[in-house]
Amino acid sequence: DIIAQENDRKGNKNLVFIEVKTRNKLKNRNYGLPEDAVNFFKRKKIIQTARNYLFKKHYPEDTNWRIDVIAIEINEENHRANLRHMKSAVDYN
Repeated sequence: DIIAQENDRKGNKNLVFIEVKTRNKLKNRNYGLPEDAVNFFKRKKIIQTARNYLFKKHYPEDTNWRIDVIAIEINEENHRANLRHMKSAVDYN
């Protein structure tokens, strides 16, 4: 969903692929948490997409990258949202 660049404290640039999943807390109770939607098959697809992106954009093989998940639960009743950012949520090694 999002491709971003992060500069760490050492000055290294990291490429971050971010999968965003949203659920309506009241309407989608039966579907579990938003991050539950990032199942085995979705993880495989995200990893393949990230690798294709790196290849097509000619990034060096030693490029630092990771896959994060942002989970958003929306509560329409009180007009609030709960957001969780899980860094390195998908292991691609």
